[in-house]
Amino acid sequence: MLTKNSPLRRPACKNFVSAFEALSGPPAPQASGMRTPIIILAAALLSVPAVCADHIASLHPLAAADSPALVFEPALLGKWTYVEITRGKDNLYDIDLGSDEHKRSGTVRLLKLGDVLIFDLTLEETPLHLFGKLRIEGDSLEVWFMDSDWLRDEIVARGQPRHEVLEDGMVVLTASSQELWQSLVVPYLNDPRAFETDATLEKSALPQSSQSTPSAADTPASRRYDLTGIWYNPKDPGYEIQITQAGDLVFATKTVSNIYVPAGQISWQGAFISDSTIKATLQFASAGYVDPYWEDVTIEVKEGGNRLGARGPGGTYSEAVRR
Repeated sequence: MLTKNSPLRRPACKNFVSAFEALSGPPAPQASGMRTPIIILAAALLSVPAVCADHIASLHPLAAADSPALVFEPALLGKWTYVEITRGKDNLYDIDLGSDEHKRSGTVRLLKLGDVLIFDLTLEETPLHLFGKLRIEGDSLEVWFMDSDWLRDEIVARGQPRHEVLEDGMVVLTASSQELWQSLVVPYLNDPRAFETDATLEKSALPQSSQSTPSAADTPASRRYDLTGIWYNPKDPGYEIQITQAGDLVFATKTVSNIYVPAGQISWQGAFISDSTIKATLQFASAGYVDPYWEDVTIEVKEGGNRLGARGPGGTYSEAVRR
């Protein structure tokens, strides 16, 4: 039973290994000092919540399966410690966890915010999503889950992103994909307190089918540009926005208030549909921020990614340049 925004309870279990063993039996013997990879433990946590449910999961993904915001990193493909990753449909990854006897399968979506790779993991027969970040360095894959006690307390105390708290302490995020970006990923991605569990996986051999060279279609259009940063209207220097880009997904947040859109509100949001064109929705409002609404706009990237031109309903046109 869901208890909305109820006080967060801490179940006694914090032993991830016991959750893994409840799912598939004890793992194979490991070298001294080597921990069970946390990505395997995630499978256990999603499969046996009664064993250890004190973690964070989401009902919604960070981006739709066919979203242009998803990125493809060929270096992620291959067989890692306890994990095999192959290319799935579009820019999704298929993932197999554990040994043949106790194998679990799932899907990974990969996005990028600045230089940080963000993953969204789901497992078969499980509707929940786990988020985190990863780093690939040669034949090592470092994984961090966005799953700390501190972050759970922050979410419950702030009431954002929207969520429910299960009686056993598990926080289930119910926010939309856009709200997850605005209220979870952007404010906490670079805060080490938000990440509690980590592991380093080692690569063995790439699957034969994964050794082909990526085609041009593997490269998102947005890789030509990184629009992240502060922008302003040259005709109205007081109009300033913070643009955040994740793959082909782009959204802008007001940093300076005016009578139409206050600071902190999303000004526009959209995604690349070609190398230099973004289809977006722009927020409008009457004076006093009365009756806000959204209109479709087309944004063109100009001057090597240093100027944006937005054409809205009725032929209205405005520009923004980097601060």
